[in-house]
Order: sequence, then C-alpha cells, then structure tokens
Amino acid sequence: AEIHQPYPVDEVTNPPHTQQMGLIIGTRRAAIIDTGLGLADLRKYVEQFTDLPVIALSTHGHLDHVGANQLFDMAYVGKEDEQTMLSSNRAGRLRGYSGFMEGNTAMIEAATRTMVDDKPFKYGFVKDGDKIDLGGIEIEVIGFPGHTPGSYGFIFTVKEGGVTHTAGLFGGTALITKDFTDERMKQYLGSLDKWAAETKKRNVDVEVQNHPTMDGLVEKLAKLKDRKAGQPNPFVVGSESYQRFLTTMSDCIKVRVARGKE
Repeated sequence: AEIHQPYPVDEVTNPPHTQQMGLIIGTRRAAIIDTGLGLADLRKYVEQFTDLPVIALSTHGHLDHVGANQLFDMAYVGKEDEQTMLSSNRAGRLRGYSGFMEGNTAMIEAATRTMVDDKPFKYGFVKDGDKIDLGGIEIEVIGFPGHTPGSYGFIFTVKEGGVTHTAGLFGGTALITKDFTDERMKQYLGSLDKWAAETKKRNVDVEVQNHPTMDGLVEKLAKLKDRKAGQPNPFVVGSESYQRFLTTMSDCIKVRVARGKE
C-alpha cells in the first residue's frame, strides 16, 4: 500500500483553513480520507495515482471534509453525522469558504468557478471497531466523538523504503473551545484519551492530521520534497513522539477550558 497527500491547488493555498486528505491505495481498491470543500475535481486528481475503485472515508460530517464525497464510488460517514454531511451543499460550502477566506476576493471568485456541483451519491456508515479491507491493507475505525457526534479516527499501515509503519489520523483536531460546552469538552478529552491508548497499543509512529495547523505541515512537506536518499521521512515521528503530541493536545485543551472559566 502507498499513501499520498493530494493537494488540489485551491486547497493547499488556503492557509487559514488547510485540509489534508490522505489517499491510501490497496491492491483491490483505494480510500481517500476526507474530501475537503470540493474546491476542485478531486477524483480527477486522485486518478493520477490509481485506476482502482476509490471510496471516501469521512472523519466527520462537516462541510470542509465531505465536499467532494459525491465524486467517489462510495462514501462512508458516522451515522450520527449523516444529516450534517447531506446538508453540505454547494451553496453552503461556498459560504463556508468565503468565511474562511474573508477579504481574499481572488480565491473566493476562483472557488465560485471551480467548486464541484452537488449530485446524488451512494453512502454508508462506519462505526467503532470496523475494519475496512482495501486488499493488502486494512483500515481500523476508532470512534472519536466530541468535535461532532459522529467523528472517527483511522489507523492503517504504510510503507517507507520497505519498512512498515503505522499511521493514525483522527477527526476533529480543533483546539478552539469557545463554542464547546463543558460536557462536550469532557467527551472530546475522553475520546483523546481513548485514541492515545489505542494508538499506543498499535505503535502508531506516523502523525498526519486533517487540519494540520499545529504540527508543522508546511515545513514537513518542504523537507519531504528536498529529502535525499537515506534521510528520514518527516512524517515518521516515532511512537513516543506521537504520544507526546497527543498529550500536548490534551493539556492545551484543558488549559483553554480552565481559562474560559476564569
């Protein structure tokens, strides 16, 4: 199996709200984790890497993660987020993008021209404990409620130079807590603790996120582009570093919540 991070030009040049989408290619089919806002024809981009059937796996149902689900053979989302996904129409996605890019007229006008249209699509549901077989690679589904009721994380193996590593990507990596109730934050922190335990058990050592705003994505991509033979892959951080990343995120959320009560 291989992993790529596809970045259609209008997604990667959106620094305030960058979406990262992981394409995982098995021997029988491929899966893309999240599909962004649908700012461009993501399916056409993915076809540069594979001609296999492609399913879309949504970490959660927000419009910036399901915007191009309709382009793929089958889409999967948590049952709890079904209506959120279905309400993410083109008009709403354009409004959302205009809000993210307020003041950037050129980018908003470009999105108006290129954003993919709505159309009916086939979808199903994932739940905690599911295993999705792509042929030669299996994606494990871990429930992660908090950011939304139907948020999920995915654990899967990847290969680098013949060495197998384990990657983890979970939905709702937001550290913004102003709109969260105390109960919702407790749920999120509980999910984070569960994710830490599950990823530790599986020795997750590759750190990728769907909103990589706090993990140096731009710098990692630059290092990856300029990497010489024998140099390490910047996304392979090691299992101990991955756990420290989760601990730091948990501590930051706890501090933010405490400050909100002052």
